[in-house]
Amino acid sequence: MSERFVVVGAGTMGVGIAYVAAGAGFAVELVEVDPDRARAAGAALDARWDKAVSQGRLATQDAAARRTNVVVATDVAELADEPDVAVEAVPERLDLRWTVLSTMEAKRPRLLATNTSSISIGALAQRLGSPGRFLGRHFFNPVWAMPLLEIVVGPATAAETVAAGGDLAARLGKGPVVVRDAPGALELTDTVWTYGRGNR
Repeated sequence: MSERFVVVGAGTMGVGIAYVAAGAGFAVELVEVDPDRARAAGAALDARWDKAVSQGRLATQDAAARRTNVVVATDVAELADEPDVAVEAVPERLDLRWTVLSTMEAKRPRLLATNTSSISIGALAQRLGSPGRFLGRHFFNPVWAMPLLEIVVGPATAAETVAAGGDLAARLGKGPVVVRDAPGALELTDTVWTYGRGNR
């Protein structure tokens, strides 16, 4: 069975994360509660794969395989439990992110992450039952082209969670840099992985 990668929020970043995760061989579940946005997300993914094929950067059969790796859903609660990875990529509202992350944590993912670029990881972790398994994974736009991925470590993030985050970044074709939790002014830690090549 393929490893499962859940992305909640199908805006620009959520679609980009889903695209890269599918390219890395994950079975991706992209969740968007708004039906119109969910349909638009599926169309955006198709357009991205078509463009990669037309530019000669992806074989037609590979694009078709990646399409089958993505399912667009409208409710986190309906997903099966225990995904391997769950990433939240909803709008930058603390109350909304608290609600979404609590619902995602109830699914017992092995790794739970947020793509926030402005909210403290420590603040987001306050409502979680297992904050040690939670971290920030700040992707850059466009996700498929940008090689850098910031792994943001909160006050309670466990060392093994940080290591798992670095391994996952490499699998996604990203160069992870571990930073401390300081929204708007991220500070490098002593741990820096080598840059990867963007997953195009």
